[in-house]
Amino acid sequence: AMPHPDLPFRFDVMANYGVGFLHFAIFTNFVIQVLFMVHEKEAHLREAMAGMGMLDSAYWLSWFITNSLTNIAMVVVLMLTGLILNLEYFHENAGGLTFLQLLLSSLAFSSMGVVVTALARNAAGARSRLIVVFLLSSIALPTLHTLYWVIWPDETTARTIMSLVWPGFGYWATASALVSEASGASKDGLAWEDRAINDVAYSVEDGFLWLLCGFFTFGALGWYLDKVVPNEYGQRRPPYFFLQPSYWAVWRSLRGAELRGDAVH
Repeated sequence: AMPHPDLPFRFDVMANYGVGFLHFAIFTNFVIQVLFMVHEKEAHLREAMAGMGMLDSAYWLSWFITNSLTNIAMVVVLMLTGLILNLEYFHENAGGLTFLQLLLSSLAFSSMGVVVTALARNAAGARSRLIVVFLLSSIALPTLHTLYWVIWPDETTARTIMSLVWPGFGYWATASALVSEASGASKDGLAWEDRAINDVAYSVEDGFLWLLCGFFTFGALGWYLDKVVPNEYGQRRPPYFFLQPSYWAVWRSLRGAELRGDAVH
């Protein structure tokens, strides 16, 4: 063997690429969910099932359960892969924190998928928009995170607004914090009881709250846009539909909502 100096060299994959890689995995899962929902929209399966008496609540509940199970499966696969590869992010951080961080992030993205589906008319249009969004977010997320979460730690209002507007910020903040706590010889990960510790401008628990708020905010917005955005036939509900007592009647189904006189053409 050739003589060579014994230089200490340690390359931490998670510290350098982990946050971006996990973001890619979550975003890919998000794209697949959106395309499935848009495909169902294109095939008019929802209208067909509504014609057989399906309630609107059953439709939304079915997609929530489906997407939640998909998210849980993705998180389990990611965690098992990380443990098998002996990555510090998965080994040293509390398993509950890692699981919750990935699950809340994927759920927030799933809710945002409802918004994208409500605005998309076909799968081709949704696909092209999602590619653009991914490319922009891959550049904007790390840049804005560095500015508002690291360099300008006092910009609390701006961080909160950005986290509610785009769930990727909540993901990037919590993932970066967990990666930082598990990277390096002097770090031994973040324990569950330390999730509320605020070493910088925010705690991991703050990030979880951002993601949870994003989940409910985007879910409500997607539900609302699904009603008021005109479909391919030009039909929609009035913007104040949720104030109409008739909408909340138990017997009203999606077909009744579309065919009766409260639809606006």
